[in-house]
Amino acid sequence: MKVLDRWILKRFLLAYAAFASVVLVMFVMTDGFNHLDQFYATAIHTKRPLWRIALGHYSAIVPDIYYMLAPFLALLAAMWVVFELRRNNEFVPLQAAGIAPWRVTLPLFVAALGLALVMYADRELVIPEFAQQFREITNLKREHVSVNPVPDQRNGVLSARNYSPPRQELVEARYTRLDPVTHGEVLCVVASSASCVEKGWEFHDGIVIERSGALDVFRTFGQRPGHLVETDVRVIDVECAAVDMLGYLTTRQLVEQYERIPAFRQLRVEVWRRTAYPCASIVLLFIGLPFVLRGDKGAAAIGLIVCIGVCALFFLLTAFFEDLGSRPGGVVPPPLAAWLANLVFLGPGLLAFSRSTR
Repeated sequence: MKVLDRWILKRFLLAYAAFASVVLVMFVMTDGFNHLDQFYATAIHTKRPLWRIALGHYSAIVPDIYYMLAPFLALLAAMWVVFELRRNNEFVPLQAAGIAPWRVTLPLFVAALGLALVMYADRELVIPEFAQQFREITNLKREHVSVNPVPDQRNGVLSARNYSPPRQELVEARYTRLDPVTHGEVLCVVASSASCVEKGWEFHDGIVIERSGALDVFRTFGQRPGHLVETDVRVIDVECAAVDMLGYLTTRQLVEQYERIPAFRQLRVEVWRRTAYPCASIVLLFIGLPFVLRGDKGAAAIGLIVCIGVCALFFLLTAFFEDLGSRPGGVVPPPLAAWLANLVFLGPGLLAFSRSTR
């Protein structure tokens, strides 16, 4: 590694650490004031120290917040380094020595690649470790939560009036299975409760309505023994249908869940997003750096302001394309939905960067 590369990398890492620390501290302080009454109520109820409750709360949230903001922090730090080089006239001796602007910014792209790997490790290794803490600050800490219907691979749908996270039990459960040809109901099980077992869900104290030819066969069952409904749906699938926990699952868990519930296209979008979103750390540099690579210092200062708009637009487009990929009917294929924002920004970014580094 050359002296120039170490010099640029050191300035970038210092700027990145400063921006990341300021943003995360501001988030914790702002969010802490909004949740202070909840922290006090929890401390009184559980008789635990207030600082431990706050620490448990933010230990589950801060890694996810960092993951969400990491590409924009990398862009801001890289633009700040180049802006400082321009403001201090340090670009002049570098260009006089025959060093092209693209060569000066090369360590910034290498650093962005390294940060993309850090983001991937954060999502796969760090954030899933705080899944239990995340459960404790969501609706899953309640006695009962509402739950959306969950389809399975057998043309069936598992639903309930609500779900009890402490007991991992469905209340007023219902399972309906449709015929794949006629799309009519061939099985309907309604019960007061249902609990997950190895082969599916065991319904308790209810009725089974099964179509046999042109007739419907009714059968009741009690609390013990109940009625076994064989389905691929598991507890984690029900909880993800009640609370958005996809960010706290590993890629392997997401793939397994998608195999059980192929109707949930957002699972496949999230799988592809695990590699697409970290790459935004590199793509955004092609968009932002041309603003500060120009010789005009006024344009460089404006470029730092434009950085905020670029980040907001990228975030909105990412959410928009992922929503299209998650909709039933296949409007946009999930792999394309996850990568489309990067592709939209990459073309203009490469063109602007090549022009600004000539």
